[in-house]
Amino acid sequence: MTLPTFLQSVTFLSAVALRVGAITFTFTFTSATRAQIPDDGKAGWTPPIPEVDEWDWIQMDSGEWLKGEIRTMYNNQLDFESDEFDEMILDFRDIAFIRSGDVQMVNMTNRNRRDASGPFRLLSSLRAVTDEEVVTGFLRIEDGQARVIPEDGSEERVFPKDDIISFAAGEPREINFWSAKVTLGSNARQGNVNQGDLSTRATIRRRTPNSQFYFQYIGTFSQTEDVQTANNHRVTTYYDWFLSRDFFWRIANAEYYKDPFQNIEARGTMGTSFGWHIKDTDRFEWDVAGGPAIQYLVSENVEPGQEKEQTNPAITLSTNFDWELTRRIDLVGNYSVLYAGETAGGYIFHSDTTFETELSSWLDLDVSFILDYTTNPVATNAGTPENADFQVITSLGIDL
Repeated sequence: MTLPTFLQSVTFLSAVALRVGAITFTFTFTSATRAQIPDDGKAGWTPPIPEVDEWDWIQMDSGEWLKGEIRTMYNNQLDFESDEFDEMILDFRDIAFIRSGDVQMVNMTNRNRRDASGPFRLLSSLRAVTDEEVVTGFLRIEDGQARVIPEDGSEERVFPKDDIISFAAGEPREINFWSAKVTLGSNARQGNVNQGDLSTRATIRRRTPNSQFYFQYIGTFSQTEDVQTANNHRVTTYYDWFLSRDFFWRIANAEYYKDPFQNIEARGTMGTSFGWHIKDTDRFEWDVAGGPAIQYLVSENVEPGQEKEQTNPAITLSTNFDWELTRRIDLVGNYSVLYAGETAGGYIFHSDTTFETELSSWLDLDVSFILDYTTNPVATNAGTPENADFQVITSLGIDL
């Protein structure tokens, strides 16, 4: 039996008295021994679960308890604020117990789709996603199971912890559906060569259980000795409607691109497509989409007899992935190919690969590798632009 800590060390006292004449001398001896503790590694005392109060309580799988306020949980990252430790980002997979003191809005997966097999899996995956995937109430997680207890006393929902996609404190609010990130990178050099570089990226996303809106701007500007050497801008946006957990309809997707050094004064593409969530796990997400489009192209300069403006039917194919390499490093890839005819550039490839390193809960260090490749660039009266443009951009990003 394991003794409590205050009994694990016991002190023994002994005394010897010696009388010499009328004087008595007393000698006291002390010795200490430590109680034997089993070496099986098990704690002899487990703290009780805290009483119900207005606070959110979390227990890590190590047994440690935290008291504070849950802010949000997404992508297995729990944003938790404590009076003692301030704001913390905890790995949701390391949490063994949660009891919320306030109402939580919990976004969960569709168990019907996951439990189906064989041909029934495809049929079940085609079922429309409904708001029933979002449940609101007091959240309790214990022994791998999650319980959401509605505030109005209606029937509670019980499901595996692994089915939770995200949750946030409070009733469903519009602000909970939005996220944004802004990155900025710059470089300046003065001396034998005067050069300045500036790159920026802004991403806005609104995601609900039924739909997703996405907007991104990427811009690069560079100047050497008062001569412009780079000036390109790309805007990408789309709106997805989730037909199921596996399939989605990209109702509208659009892109604007400008790069005078590639002989592109303006290039606009608009279309629609259907997509498939190939993989969607805690650490890896992978989508692919494709469909028809219309492209409008205005060239900076063209050879005699060629049209400066042209409109062509096109077809697009894109794929995106987000891979959590470690708890602090993500690998994000966005790739697309477009074909609108040989006179419009032939096959047009865009590749954007970014390593995102989390420096804090709101600050990232991003390193991006961007490649634009055109198989048949539109020629000018001074020659034909290069097929490929490659950029390496290092920047700091702020998560909003």
